[in-house]
Amino acid sequence: MSIVPSGRYVDGQALIYGSRSLSLIGGPSVGGLLVQVLTAPFAIVVDALSFLGSACQLAAIRPAEPPSSDGTEGVTVGLRWVLKSPIVRATLTGTAVINFFSWMFNALFMLYAVNRLRVHPGELGLVIGAGAFGAFVGTLLSRHLEERLGIGLVFVTGCLVFTAPLALVPLASPAHHLVVLAMLFAALFMSGFGVMALDVTGGAIFASVIPDAVRSRVSWAFQAINYGTRPARCFCCRRRRPGSAGRPETGHTGRLKIVRKPSGNW
Repeated sequence: MSIVPSGRYVDGQALIYGSRSLSLIGGPSVGGLLVQVLTAPFAIVVDALSFLGSACQLAAIRPAEPPSSDGTEGVTVGLRWVLKSPIVRATLTGTAVINFFSWMFNALFMLYAVNRLRVHPGELGLVIGAGAFGAFVGTLLSRHLEERLGIGLVFVTGCLVFTAPLALVPLASPAHHLVVLAMLFAALFMSGFGVMALDVTGGAIFASVIPDAVRSRVSWAFQAINYGTRPARCFCCRRRRPGSAGRPETGHTGRLKIVRKPSGNW
């Protein structure tokens, strides 16, 4: 917020999340090449050096820091501010619910795609890459959409576009392989587009409404609750059935159930 003018918050967020989506597109390929050329231990060293390079670039930035609070309000001031702000409170409610169910979906997606839909690993890699490409497109178009539709409407639409296309995954039938691939590609591409529209505009909204003096503590409270839903979904996406063969099953509802082998191994 110290280096971006208030009128360009969406542009700033788009640059941040655009670099993230590009890393998701090119990162796995570059990582695989490094492992093949240098072997895994040296690839990890290169990865560590990349963090040092990032730290040096951040250290070169000399922003004019806004004055911060003296800390007399305590660490809970961020939580109280979230609860009192209708915009941030509503945003937290929506994103926490999305995080809970989307990460539950992520925990089961690969298993379901490979075992139920019979998608080959190479094909699955391309499908996942579609999500990263959709995210990149989302960052490119966020500013244009915000100017045309308004930042609030783009944020709400991003929440819907992020989640609704994922319904194509359980609707896909393994009997038609090409149709399955097309549906998975569309689901992850549109979902990636939606999550970037959500993140870019959400970050810009927070930059506009949260005071500088309490920004860090409000961010802490928001992230603690929002990301705190992720571990909880692990306990909700396991369904045990004694005596089964340890394979994923789907009933007539199309829901995936993870079952355990008699030996106790997942």
